[in-house]
Amino acid sequence: MDRLLKGLEDGTRTFIKSPVLVFGAMGLMVAFKVISDRRARDR
Repeated sequence: MDRLLKGLEDGTRTFIKSPVLVFGAMGLMVAFKVISDRRARDR
């Protein structure tokens, strides 16, 4: 569990250092949400 927390902490630090990664992750999340919304509508 401590290892996981440390990994998250390191990941967060890396994220803060690289805004490009943050925007990329945000874009991926938005795209994923849009795709799942479209799939839900198609049913």
